[in-house]
Amino acid sequence: MKDKKIRWVLGLLILLLIAALVTGYWTVRNRIHEKRCVSDISKTLEDYVEEEPLTPDISGMDLEPEPMPDASDVYLNAETACVYRVDGKNGRGTLIYDKDADKRMAQASTTKLMTAILLIESGKLEDDSLISANAASTSQIWYELEPGDVYSNYDLMYAMMLPSANDAAVAIAEGVSGNVSDFVDMMNERASELRLRDTHFVNPHGLDEDNHYSTARDVAKLTAVAYTFPDIREAMATQYKTITGKRTGNTWDLESTTLILGYDDNFKGGKTGTQPIAGFCYAGVYEYEGETYITVVLNCDTEDDRWIDTKRLHQFIRDTVDESENAAEDESVEESDDSGESDNSGESDSANENDSGDGSDRDTRDYI
Repeated sequence: MKDKKIRWVLGLLILLLIAALVTGYWTVRNRIHEKRCVSDISKTLEDYVEEEPLTPDISGMDLEPEPMPDASDVYLNAETACVYRVDGKNGRGTLIYDKDADKRMAQASTTKLMTAILLIESGKLEDDSLISANAASTSQIWYELEPGDVYSNYDLMYAMMLPSANDAAVAIAEGVSGNVSDFVDMMNERASELRLRDTHFVNPHGLDEDNHYSTARDVAKLTAVAYTFPDIREAMATQYKTITGKRTGNTWDLESTTLILGYDDNFKGGKTGTQPIAGFCYAGVYEYEGETYITVVLNCDTEDDRWIDTKRLHQFIRDTVDESENAAEDESVEESDDSGESDNSGESDSANENDSGDGSDRDTRDYI
């Protein structure tokens, strides 16, 4: 029994000795390998420093400035949008920015632009209209007009355009055509005349309803036409107005739903639209460098998104116009240079005759 214990202890010692030898071998081997790696790396770095200059060679690099952003660089929250440059007094124009501009969408209260156009074209802007029970019962977020009261259509147009009063839109429709159904027929007839091919109206205010739709392109065209009427143009740019009922004497202080009025002198206002299906919409007018532009955003997620998107489209207009003008100036300078070289090559005597020595015949580039 005692011999077995001795043999077991000896065996264990032998195993430990073998393990120590193996461990020592691999430790020495790894150290030798590390020294060789460090030596190779040092040699490589020395060769690199000797062969490669410290200053990078940029002769083949394109150092031209980045181009101005194009339409693909404009991020919008809106589902569909466009920028429409007005080219004529009849509202015709050209689309210069397009995000699914021909997709049919619920257009919410931008509908009221057509209602305002038909009111003015009817010649009844200065007439009075009765607030019927039907008009007063129209769903709305604005304070309600009292049934039986009477307002001028001019005041009702402001109630419709500024706080976007739906009852005012119905009252106008009834005042112009006698009933809403006939007025809606007028709306669709006028849309056809204006070649709004993807627009159909079911009501005069824009509350979500089946078969009531338009597109960003058509809304832009409609806005351009509306802007040709001075009364609508003034209403778009108005932030506050007070109206009074002629029978009740009720006074209403109106405030525009266009929350960014006045942020930029080039911005001339427009018309909001907000509905559960349509989302947050806006059709506005922006004037820049002598041109009139319509911006439209449909189905934004939030109130803030509506205004952020609108301002981004304003920036897109400025960038596009400024880039175009800069390109035209550069082209003009190049043409002047070419022309000057051609003239000087064969007519130096004539140039010398006009030289008075006072610098009056400066090169064109001195003052462009």
